[in-house]
Amino acid sequence: MASKCSGVVLDIGCCEGNVELHLNANYVVGLDIDIPLSNLYDETHEIDFMEIHNHFINHEFDSIYSREFIEHIHDHNYFFKQCNRLLKYNGILVVSSPTPMFWKTIIGNTFFPNGKIAIKDHVSVVLPRLFNNLAEKNGFELIETRVQTKFKIPFFGYQRMYVYKKIGD
Repeated sequence: MASKCSGVVLDIGCCEGNVELHLNANYVVGLDIDIPLSNLYDETHEIDFMEIHNHFINHEFDSIYSREFIEHIHDHNYFFKQCNRLLKYNGILVVSSPTPMFWKTIIGNTFFPNGKIAIKDHVSVVLPRLFNNLAEKNGFELIETRVQTKFKIPFFGYQRMYVYKKIGD
């Protein structure tokens, strides 16, 4: 899905780097709370996303890519507002998140409700239809969504990818 991004791209939560982003991009900016582990970026910024309103100019990016980041913040509305501010009109936003419909998650929540999740720094869950509502409320239209898995069987994909297009402010 990174191939959907082109032009000037902002990679939110870029710590590990993403080679695919550079396929169609002219310039890639990496943003993470930790120093990116990759030298794949033309530019990097070590800032907390919740402070992004103090950085970058409006409508600076053609595309935003955010893989495995959204579940680490509480305020998804703020995320979409800032992405809208940073993207040019018709810009592309690619987001991924663990799906709550993953079979291990369903079994864990059903049979072990007193347990804890293995990934301690996840602070929120993304429910696809609510997520799409938030995106629409903040000026985005869903273009595509799919589970990232080689299996075509429901409940076997851990990550869900969303591709949105900015259609309004």
